[in-house]
Amino acid sequence: VEEIEKRPIVLIREKLMTVQGVDPYTPLAYKGRTGKECLTHTFQDVEMGALGDQTYDLIVCSFALHLLEKSKLFGICTQLAFTAPCLIILTPHKKPHISATCGWQLLEEIMFDRVRARIYQSLFFVPPS
Repeated sequence: VEEIEKRPIVLIREKLMTVQGVDPYTPLAYKGRTGKECLTHTFQDVEMGALGDQTYDLIVCSFALHLLEKSKLFGICTQLAFTAPCLIILTPHKKPHISATCGWQLLEEIMFDRVRARIYQSLFFVPPS
């Protein structure tokens, strides 16, 4: 029996993993690269509850959260903490600093070249019944 390689692209192709993208600025480019539609929510939309009752296994914020005004970070991170049990932030900076009051506990930080990957566990997520 041939074992399926566990790289993310293979898991997606074999429909063992589903990816939902969010790109408010370049959704056409996203579709061109992936062949899939994406949500077009802005940070403000997420802060206002645009994700609703939707849940995910993992949220990856790639080169985005460090651009937020500090005053917006709490609301957005709190909303995300109710949406998924795990958050990975990829950032070229030391920012953002996410505290437990935002609903996330830092588990690990990895640096590669000048990029930081921070892995967080939600303090607020309740799996759907």
